[in-house]
Amino acid sequence: MKKCVLTLFLCLSLGSLWAVQPKYVFYFIGDGMGIPLLTATEHYRAHKNGFYGNERLAMFSLPIKGLSTTYCSDSYITDSAAAGTALATGRKTDTGMIGMTPDSTAVYSVAVDAKHAGKAVGVITSVSIDHATPASFYAHRPHRNQYHDIALDGIAAAFDLYGGAGLLKPVVDDVDVYREYEKAGYVRLKGRDGLKKLPSAKSPVVLTERDGASASSLALAIDRTDDDMTLADMVRASIDYLKKRGGDKGFFLMAEGGQIDWACHSNDAATAIEEVIDFDNAIAVAYRFYQKHPDETLIIVTADHETGGFALGNRKMGYTMNIGVLSHIDGSAEAVRQLLADNTSWCEARKILEERWSLGAAVPVSDKEWAELEKMYGKSRSSALDRALLLVSTAAGLGWTSGSHSAAPVIVLAAGDGLEGLGGMVDNVDIPKTLRGIINPR
Repeated sequence: MKKCVLTLFLCLSLGSLWAVQPKYVFYFIGDGMGIPLLTATEHYRAHKNGFYGNERLAMFSLPIKGLSTTYCSDSYITDSAAAGTALATGRKTDTGMIGMTPDSTAVYSVAVDAKHAGKAVGVITSVSIDHATPASFYAHRPHRNQYHDIALDGIAAAFDLYGGAGLLKPVVDDVDVYREYEKAGYVRLKGRDGLKKLPSAKSPVVLTERDGASASSLALAIDRTDDDMTLADMVRASIDYLKKRGGDKGFFLMAEGGQIDWACHSNDAATAIEEVIDFDNAIAVAYRFYQKHPDETLIIVTADHETGGFALGNRKMGYTMNIGVLSHIDGSAEAVRQLLADNTSWCEARKILEERWSLGAAVPVSDKEWAELEKMYGKSRSSALDRALLLVSTAAGLGWTSGSHSAAPVIVLAAGDGLEGLGGMVDNVDIPKTLRGIINPR
């Protein structure tokens, strides 16, 4: 009888241990992704599909739902470096610091824990691989702008996959980071052709966009062509690659939607919403994987901070929101800015704004406002574009309080055993602490 009881106890204990030691871990971070922006995106999707209300994003299929505070050690309003470090390591730090505490002591991420546990590890992003959020998972530098040194830190971390647009400073003092990765055994794959090769790769990989594309970011969703990689494509190929590479131990994958933040810095509502949809498409890939492996998989979705002080409503429109206005927007602020060369006349610029952003049609513009835009354009094209974007948001019934970050809480969504504590109100450091307790239990 005692043997039966002991056997039952051991089986229950091992079963419980298995339940909180998942094989596959997904960690999604939407840079600058505030809660009002998520709601606007759901309203926009509903409008595009012909009904009034919300069309749920895939991320809201995750059963555990909570909120997180985002302050850092020296400011209520954090930057992406300090927030990324908090989300990666569970430690607060000062603005601008990567993988270090304020006294410059190196701290290590949950991705490093996953690597030590035998998992294959990937870090992918829609921006540059050496940008603040992805860097926080593998680098240790006092300032986020040390791009060359940050990229070299990735070799020391020895993760299996680094993917994104590219590197911002690949060559400094004749030291070529890509060559250093190759010396360390990495193979570089590029663009959509590289994505096709990734699942069968036998070596660790640096995945970047194709030659000639920007090293700073993937193409924005609103401007994308068929030649461009998407974050969803990267997640899909990464799963196949990491699953094989990790074997019985599984994998850890961090995926960042980095350009949500950039669009919100520009107060570019249509572009920001399309970036959220793009990020959600990547989460949907992971969620379908989770549905096939529910007892072995964890998914966490959050943001490092909110950007732009985005609001669902504005003073001019009162109780009216015309989210459908954004469906007439053809091109990001960056794409329109590139159309306006130094010698572009106001008449040509006005035509571009009418055609690409529907100014004077879906976006009402009075004679007085046109005159103001013309005057601003003569002094600063950038200021004129900012004013035009404000007209777009105002017509849509949306608002912005800032071109910077805010201290607003952000969403936390999760699925998987052991993550129940992330429901309710938490702080950003609680997320990696919870993950660390699951991946590397003491």
